[in-house]
Amino acid sequence: LETYDKLLIATGASARIPPIPGIGCQNCFVLKTLEDAVALKEAFLAGKDRRLVIVGGGAIGLEIAEAALLQGIKNIRIIEATPQLINPYDRAFSDLAQKELEKQGVKVHLQEMAKAVTREDQMRIETDKASYEADIIVISIGVVPNTGFIQGLDKLPNGALITDRAMKTNQADVYAAGDCASVWHKVLDKPVYLALGTNANKQGRLAAESMMGKPVDFNRAIGTSMLRIMDLELAKPGLSEAEAQAASLPVKTKTIEAASHARYYPDPGRLTVKLTYSPDDHRILGAQIAGEKGAALRITPLAVAIDQGMTTDQFAYVDLGYAPPFSSVWDAIQIAANVAR
Repeated sequence: LETYDKLLIATGASARIPPIPGIGCQNCFVLKTLEDAVALKEAFLAGKDRRLVIVGGGAIGLEIAEAALLQGIKNIRIIEATPQLINPYDRAFSDLAQKELEKQGVKVHLQEMAKAVTREDQMRIETDKASYEADIIVISIGVVPNTGFIQGLDKLPNGALITDRAMKTNQADVYAAGDCASVWHKVLDKPVYLALGTNANKQGRLAAESMMGKPVDFNRAIGTSMLRIMDLELAKPGLSEAEAQAASLPVKTKTIEAASHARYYPDPGRLTVKLTYSPDDHRILGAQIAGEKGAALRITPLAVAIDQGMTTDQFAYVDLGYAPPFSSVWDAIQIAANVAR
């Protein structure tokens, strides 16, 4: 039995494993640690003709598909139980991701549930709709906070420890940080679970400061994330329209398409930008962007705008940089803000 003056719980999270028969067999993988990545890469390098089935169509599942494509694997199948890929995004953006995957030859199965892994002469994954041969199966359906051993602390429904804006739990002198804990959401103004490396790093630093008695008041998580799928980049800070609706927040949205840079400069790409904002004061609550090279990093100014509570009118006139190779005089993100004014 150990005693403490201050206790920090930073036990992380583990890959979620569905309770289906056969899931622990050889050549069934998860991707959570560096060791997982090395083992999976070795499986990819064993032969380009190998058949890969990915269970789960979230960001990690899609990144695994891209990694396999870049290793030369052509026979790739994604099985997703819900009606769309990358559920934090609105449907139009998940459709763009699906279109890019299918352009690269990836087979996408939506609203299909994995039921079992069988091995006779050939490994197969059985679903509620069909049966597929596979040489490699990757389970990518999210993570579970490593908190099952903890009693007496308040938790979210998924088991994450609930913390306040100073990383404190409901027990005195007990703190939590990282993928085992909640983080305070700027827009929703409540603790939520966002298992992102950016949050975990901030939480670790802030928990240390809080434990040393320094004033900490962190309420600025907005779930900013980026994703690349071959020729397509996607990014999102704040709330999608669907997330706002799920939280019963009244919102308006505007979606635009624009060129990535000045049209007279060679090879402009197409960008799709969607803003979610308050109908009352036009405060920006969320953004989504999709496009070719250079699309994802454009989300950074919008993340700052959400963090600082900017309105569409204020953001439309921020003095962003301009040169023909990089943007138009009105960048795509400001065109979206102008349309939403």
